[in-house]
Amino acid sequence: MCSSASKSRELQLARRCVLRERFRASKSRELQLARRCVLREAFTRDLRERFRASKSRELQLARRCVLREAFTRDR
Repeated sequence: MCSSASKSRELQLARRCVLRERFRASKSRELQLARRCVLREAFTRDLRERFRASKSRELQLARRCVLREAFTRDR
């Protein structure tokens, strides 16, 4: 129950962040952008390591990226 509640909360924040950019995202589009962000980070940070992300790991990184962006924009 806790995890599902936190997931919905994170999605709310992610959507709010996306809507702030006046971008009406379908869920699939939103995930595309999240993946792009994750892959960009993987390239810059973990360039030396092979980055094979399971979907769950990918989503974890995507959430972190989205929340960080929301944080920096709010400040």
